[in-house]
Amino acid sequence: MRVRPATASDALAAAFDLERDRWRDGGNRRSFVAVDDDGALLGHCRAIDNRVHPGVRTLVLETSPDADDAVAIALLDAQLAVSTLPLRCKPTRLDTTLLALARQRAGRVVQLMPPWRYPVSPALRRWAASRSTPGDARIVSIDAADRAAVAALFVEHYARQHASWSPTAEPAVLHEAFADLLLADGPDARDEHRSVALLRDGALVAQAIVDPPADDGSEVVLQALPRGGATARQDLEACLAETIRRSRDGQTLLVDAHLTEADEMALVAGLPSPPAAQAGEWTAIVAIPLPGAEPPAGLAAADVPDDAGWARTLAR
Repeated sequence: MRVRPATASDALAAAFDLERDRWRDGGNRRSFVAVDDDGALLGHCRAIDNRVHPGVRTLVLETSPDADDAVAIALLDAQLAVSTLPLRCKPTRLDTTLLALARQRAGRVVQLMPPWRYPVSPALRRWAASRSTPGDARIVSIDAADRAAVAALFVEHYARQHASWSPTAEPAVLHEAFADLLLADGPDARDEHRSVALLRDGALVAQAIVDPPADDGSEVVLQALPRGGATARQDLEACLAETIRRSRDGQTLLVDAHLTEADEMALVAGLPSPPAAQAGEWTAIVAIPLPGAEPPAGLAAADVPDDAGWARTLAR
């Protein structure tokens, strides 16, 4: 078995989500394949620059079902040898190979996200009906709010939310990166009907940004400022309740939440849980340091909930 840079021919022939190796300013991407003695493809990996989080690269790694662990570790080591930035990946408990690799290379879990799939059901509608808009506020469709204010809230909340564990680029870069979702009209723009804004004294203070429907559902990003403020949780709940009211029965909402965000976790803890088969899995964000570098502090094992206990071996 040997590891080499991926070629255009590899990408054309592979059953994997494989791209050829390339290197360019502003979009560095190293892509490697592992092949056996006969040239058959055993797996691949690549690391992708992240303009939103410029201090890390996103790791993509796949191996064939019959490949042994040596293939995966050889691919990861090839990627670490050429990368100038640490790597990030998002395993669940089902990604046993990726979890084992991270443990072997001093990976640390820096964030956990709870199961996020919520099909719109009678139980979810009852939850929404039990939530009211605060008396000093009103909820409007996102297109009735000032677009610049919507983008400003999104960028400020996103940057503050990630500051302690995955610092972001400068605000101007974030505005550009999220422009298609927040400002543009077209298939990649937010769902105008289900995205809502909460106004208090005429000012935008909270919002639910809903992605266009996809095969797995629509991601819902809930944001309020100030984060952790006295009204934040109630404002977030009001926004989500209105999004649920505007959704059709059977549509799936992917409610984004992070373990380190108290208001988000309190909100999802109060939602009626769908059957486990529908809810999805806890997802970890794992940082893998470069060889010889100190691993990030990451989450403390004591803070990892029992439902995600498999992640404790990657905690400090």
